[in-house]
Amino acid sequence: MALKDISLTVPPGKIIGIVGGNGSGKSTLLKLMAGLSVPTSGSVTVNGETASRRSGKIVAYSSELGSFYPVFTVREAMRFQAAQYADFNLNKAEEIMQLMKLDPGMKIKALSKGNRGRLQIVLTLAREAPYILMDEPLSGLDPMVWLIVVALPIWTSGQMDDTVMETVIACLLVVLFPFVIPWRYVFENYVKQPGNRWNGK
Repeated sequence: MALKDISLTVPPGKIIGIVGGNGSGKSTLLKLMAGLSVPTSGSVTVNGETASRRSGKIVAYSSELGSFYPVFTVREAMRFQAAQYADFNLNKAEEIMQLMKLDPGMKIKALSKGNRGRLQIVLTLAREAPYILMDEPLSGLDPMVWLIVVALPIWTSGQMDDTVMETVIACLLVVLFPFVIPWRYVFENYVKQPGNRWNGK
């Protein structure tokens, strides 16, 4: 039994992390919340309705393994996602894709594990769903990208400016890393890129 005696409520507008060892049920819990698994007892509700496959209309779910058509290019995968979900914002996807430094014409089968992880982030966070569930979103990504991924839900909402971004990076450096990372390099080379709406250019 992966989960037992679990009771929790996830309020909207919050970023919540689920922490636990291997096999502790983190992925199972996320799948239940996304409506991809059915509990043997108890109940899981999303906006007052029983979680089911239909919950995908308001829940954006990113699995640890990812699921892609390998013959697609990065941009084709984005367009396919837009055809599946009415809330998928192609303009936002293009911005995040550029931020992630992905080649839109690259075939998915030719992407490295890290770049597949970046694409998974693009496809998930470009949805304007009220609930976003991400299973191991930092797996395979380099530390510089971790900072961006943690802050992405904030700045893609249009609420991120330079001051807030610098504060987020500074806080993450203190909390997450016991070693020094040149946060100014991250800010200048990953965040303040031409075409990103939060840099005003």
